[in-house]
Amino acid sequence: MEYLTFEEVLISTIKRNGLNPIMAKDTIKSKALLCKVCTLIQKCKYGLSDISYSTHNIPFELGLLFGLNKNCVIIKNKDASISSDISGLEYIEYQKTAELRNKLSQWLNENK
Repeated sequence: MEYLTFEEVLISTIKRNGLNPIMAKDTIKSKALLCKVCTLIQKCKYGLSDISYSTHNIPFELGLLFGLNKNCVIIKNKDASISSDISGLEYIEYQKTAELRNKLSQWLNENK
């Protein structure tokens, strides 16, 4: 399934739980993307990181979230492998959209 479908589920689930999802790609600034991410992380109440896809930014973003003591949910597609850098962290595993919606809602309710 295409990632945009999962992204739509994330956004709608977050909104349904009374929060305002903000993503760096959706803000318009004259900054490097990483600077936008750092600014948003500093201001956020919660963080969400999907470790399903191998990008170099995710471990950095997670480190910043944890370093700033932000409450962070980590999600991972069942078929994805985990980087050794973050293999010891707890995460929500998903394969279908309904499963992701239910588990994320549960996490949000338990971490208010």
